[in-house]
Amino acid sequence: MILDNADEREPSTMEGEKRMLRYAASIGIIVAILGSANASSQADSTCSVDTANLATTDYVARARTVMGLKDINVLFLLCDSTGFLTKRSPSGTVYTIRYPTLDDARRYKAPIIHELAHVLQLERSGGMSALSQSLNGSTPRIELGADFLAGVVYKRLWPTDDDTFEYQSDVQLLGSYHLEDAERHGTPADRNSAFRLGYFLNDRKVDDLWLDHQYFQSKLFSQFMQKET
Repeated sequence: MILDNADEREPSTMEGEKRMLRYAASIGIIVAILGSANASSQADSTCSVDTANLATTDYVARARTVMGLKDINVLFLLCDSTGFLTKRSPSGTVYTIRYPTLDDARRYKAPIIHELAHVLQLERSGGMSALSQSLNGSTPRIELGADFLAGVVYKRLWPTDDDTFEYQSDVQLLGSYHLEDAERHGTPADRNSAFRLGYFLNDRKVDDLWLDHQYFQSKLFSQFMQKET
């Protein structure tokens, strides 16, 4: 989930880089709690800087490299009041990924890869307003696009059936899929399909994942939500 950057404050610290946390990439629990901009500001006070040390994990380092985000400033914050979501600072120089406390540290991998895909979307499009405008204001386009990119990343870095299954196993818990909800992510079937399309996209051998994202939006998205444009 992406939160608009209107009320984001510039973070000033990042943790250094270590390695190794195992995972069980259940993509559940990406329930974004957005609220108003004021509520978001209040939530900031309850956050702590990367208590789970996600920035130092091997999978984050590898995913950032594959996504072309190695030199992008990404700050991880533990924020139990907001769930998983991504913000871009007003200056566009820092991205913040917020995450809740999970009972098993291995479960962070899938949702964090999804949020890093949002960082790629924001970085390459020039911010939330530009991204939304380019996709006709469609939240499902943004969210399914991130799932698609996650599939591409999983295929390149973790090409095993177990990784694919684990990403999809709890997808019905990720985000809202009620059609009347303005922040809807797409149905569980849509989420699975978008990920699998990225994972099994064998005919496109490109280094720039943004080109894959554009391909998804122009050629593949229409099969998911016919009423979205």
